Amino acid sequence: MASDLPDDIAVAKGFCAVCPVLAECREWNDSMEKRDPKCNSGTFAGEDAEERAVRRRRVERQRREARL
Repeated sequence: MASDLPDDIAVAKGFCAVCPVLAECREWNDSMEKRDPKCNSGTFAGEDAEERAVRRRRVERQRREARL
């Protein structure tokens, strides 16, 4: 079972920081959250739910600006 304790989250993020499939994990998690928004808790690809939301907003903003 996953833990929301700060020390456990830091350990999980540490594993993600050196993972060779970080980008693929991030893409997988993004696709899962699109299919089922209830899947947005926990740490995936080195990000918690709030960090993922911030990243997605930033990427979307960059895409919009690139179209201008």
